[in-house]
Amino acid sequence: MAVAFSPDQSTLATGSIDGTIKLWDVASGAWKKTLTGHKSWVNTLTYRSNGEWLISGSSDGTVMVWNTTTGTSVHTLDATKAEVRSVAISHDGSRLAAGLRYGTVKIWDTAEWKESISIPGQGDMCAVAFSPNGKLLASTEGDWNRGGFVKIRDAATGNVVWRFQHTGEVTSLSFGKTDDVLAAGAADKTVRVWHGAKAKPD
Repeated sequence: MAVAFSPDQSTLATGSIDGTIKLWDVASGAWKKTLTGHKSWVNTLTYRSNGEWLISGSSDGTVMVWNTTTGTSVHTLDATKAEVRSVAISHDGSRLAAGLRYGTVKIWDTAEWKESISIPGQGDMCAVAFSPNGKLLASTEGDWNRGGFVKIRDAATGNVVWRFQHTGEVTSLSFGKTDDVLAAGAADKTVRVWHGAKAKPD
């Protein structure tokens, strides 16, 4: 269901429908360890930029933070029983975001692991992504009938800065090297690259 390379490219993490996460040695392909704790599908995985943490999101409604050295769970964050579709962590590790089914976005402050922002949405949620400097958070919402939307928010306040509309449900997001360039892939088989200066305010 999900894969993620460690920042140093030495380890590949894979998430499975049985709730387990497996870590693999990239050079040899050998299994290293299995992380257990989720009770349902592991839908999404991401590493912190320094490789200290692996973050997972599951259909069991939780986000788990793992110590990559010991393979033990450091924190379990409750997403109010909603299926977690996507997770992202800022480059400096100070904020963790999750995109939930039915469009809700949650942001946690990792200094104390407390939820700082909860943003209700509409439709489905497929992706969240932090900008390179961590000040912006992009998220998707929409469905097959209405098409897709991308909202870029101030990560500290949750306020919408830019808003894009896509002709299909947006399933993936990726920022470029700067905070005002964003690529969005959608179910209509298109990839669009947006520039913040051309975006529509909410």
